[in-house]
Amino acid sequence: MATESRRAPDPIDAIIVDPDRLFREAIAGTLGAAGLEVIGSFSRVAEVDENLLGEPLPAGRTRVVIADFPLSDEGEAACWRELVARWAALKFVYVSRQLATADFRGAFDAGFNACLSKSLSIEAFRRCLVLLASGRSVLRPATAGPALDYVAARSQTAAGDPVLRFTRREVSVLRHLADGASNKLIARHLGISEATVKVKVRTLLRKINVNNRTQAATWAIRNGIPEHAEAMGSLPERP
Repeated sequence: MATESRRAPDPIDAIIVDPDRLFREAIAGTLGAAGLEVIGSFSRVAEVDENLLGEPLPAGRTRVVIADFPLSDEGEAACWRELVARWAALKFVYVSRQLATADFRGAFDAGFNACLSKSLSIEAFRRCLVLLASGRSVLRPATAGPALDYVAARSQTAAGDPVLRFTRREVSVLRHLADGASNKLIARHLGISEATVKVKVRTLLRKINVNNRTQAATWAIRNGIPEHAEAMGSLPERP
């Protein structure tokens, strides 16, 4: 009799921070059953064991922190900003039952990489975490509107010439970011080093006044990416 094939576990360690004990236990059980390893569960940021955050990861694995917290609590939000800044190599996901523009503002300003709704199916939630862990942008249709509203409003506050100017290379990188490509994939497609891609991404984040690649992707989707850099007011690529 043929044996049932089993999907290999996803290379993700998850840490859950949520005041709702029922949610923490439920998500830990369902994510564990789906192939992710939940290594920690806490009710608030002050309880998070930072030794757990810094525990060495085997090659190829990613640590993701899944958190829900009152964005209106400035003290809590400040603690999260400090934690995210200290552990920038990790992935941080804000989750909530309802996501509005204010939620994206608070979560992205705190440095979180993505915002996901608690109404997602467990499989959709798992896939989002896998995409995020692989370096891709995560933007679910149900949350696209608020995210785009926030990023568009934020990009309008960029200093300098209101007509943003990009090099041809930057336009290419921005287009790939909007497609959710990782730095490695962008480097391969453009024939440049991964280190060069990282520099281009950092430059783009500063130029459009956003904090991370997810916000850059939403900015690109909202503002449109032309086929030619000239349409956005291009600058020649530096030699």
